[in-house]
Amino acid sequence: MGVTPEYEGFIYPSPEDKPEVIYLIEGYAPAVVCAVNGFYIRNHIYIDFTEGGNDQVYGGGPGSEANFIDQGLIYLDDDVNAIEKMFVLLHELHERNKMKNEAMSYDDAHASANKVEQMARDNSELVDGLIEIELQDWR
Repeated sequence: MGVTPEYEGFIYPSPEDKPEVIYLIEGYAPAVVCAVNGFYIRNHIYIDFTEGGNDQVYGGGPGSEANFIDQGLIYLDDDVNAIEKMFVLLHELHERNKMKNEAMSYDDAHASANKVEQMARDNSELVDGLIEIELQDWR
């Protein structure tokens, strides 16, 4: 995958503004999913970033742990292999939806996302359908 400057009408800031973003991962509208340099994030932005993140946890709003993911974005560490990325994406989508749509706390949303992620890991044929459900709940 290469650099994609525009995705579903969303134009991302220049690399000077967001050097952690490597490219956009297409196919998950209305979410904007970014492959990011996790090493860069841990060294220059937020040491606890692991595998992925979303705007509700790292967007600076209520319950946020940090402020570096713009609204409407999901970050996936590019070092994570392709199969693992699907589980991380599901986790991030579910966690974000719980926090944004149901005003759930991070701890509760994270626990809920862990349950959904574990179900997908135990039944990997379900992961694509579960991601679709989360994308339908995207607001």
